[in-house]
Amino acid sequence: MRPKRRVELIGGVLAIMLALACGQKSEAAPARAAANGDVGAETAPAMKTVQIVDPILGVRAFSVTIPATWVYDGTVLRPHFGTSMVLRTSSPDGLTGLQIFPKYNWLATSDPSMQRFYQNVDVRKMGPMKADEYLRKYVLPEIRSQATVVGPEPMPQFHRLAENDARQNAEFATQSQRNGRRAPHVMSDAARYRIQYDFNGHPEDESIVVLSSVTDIPEANGTTRLSEATATGARAPRGQLDGRLQMLTAIANSIKVDPEWVQKQTQFALQNAQAQQRAILSNADSWRRRNQAVFEASMKNTAAKEKARHDGAVATADHMGDVQGMVDPSTGETGKVSNQFNYSYVDENGNVVHTNSATYNPNAELRGNWTQLQPLKP
Repeated sequence: MRPKRRVELIGGVLAIMLALACGQKSEAAPARAAANGDVGAETAPAMKTVQIVDPILGVRAFSVTIPATWVYDGTVLRPHFGTSMVLRTSSPDGLTGLQIFPKYNWLATSDPSMQRFYQNVDVRKMGPMKADEYLRKYVLPEIRSQATVVGPEPMPQFHRLAENDARQNAEFATQSQRNGRRAPHVMSDAARYRIQYDFNGHPEDESIVVLSSVTDIPEANGTTRLSEATATGARAPRGQLDGRLQMLTAIANSIKVDPEWVQKQTQFALQNAQAQQRAILSNADSWRRRNQAVFEASMKNTAAKEKARHDGAVATADHMGDVQGMVDPSTGETGKVSNQFNYSYVDENGNVVHTNSATYNPNAELRGNWTQLQPLKP
């Protein structure tokens, strides 16, 4: 049986990661922003709490409190191991915001049976590496390829990673005493860098942090080393980021994990782990003959997981590319447009216009017949 994946990575450890990212204490700080989107102002804005729904389980997974004028999008992805929350929230002009990127996974195993099991799994096969190296080699080239790296930044909350690892390893040790197996072991690391780039023609500063963890899992004939890394970024116009980190930290610390989702996700993960274990230990043909119903249920579960992975990959690609799927309700045609605007319209020639104004009507100002695009449901 695989060790229970750490659902709290998106809860407790995420709070550590966000504290590292923003360079602030983990206690909530008052958010200060003007209702018109000027997050540098001293006036306390109206706030709103938005929900993030797990598209697979169909329940609320997280909530976050942001200024009422801010825009956001978020979802739950399922990479090969565990879950990955992605979130982007920003001021209406998009220049100040907080972003949690999809989780990265990779592995290495010395157990021959696990090598065969992972042979056709589309996941990076490589050994663990320090968070600093992974951030520079993989994260920044994928999410901020045009950015200039200013340099590393301090992480005053780094000691909390070791404390969290100690608690997790103690739990693993307790579990191993009960089942008589060797205990897994986890070790975390983090790195934080300041970068600069242009965002829609505006110079930006961003603080990017990567939290990585390596879980050593004892196998029958070796060890599997599962690595994962979660990246988050806090950005603001050039020269203004340090003054807005307190507000961004307050938003980060408002993220709450829904207990019902944790319970359902734990059940979901356990069922998948059991299905994997059966696949490893059993011959598929004899298993089919002994229990056709169980086999068919497993195949359906595998198909559902593959669809979830595919949908997750599409969502990840859209998230990274700042686009979203849209459909023309008049023709049924679908496509991708920028997600930096609240409203998009298309005419009969395929021309697209974007706006954040709820009252703007291109049919009153532009030639042609314009139809408002609708979000494409996954």
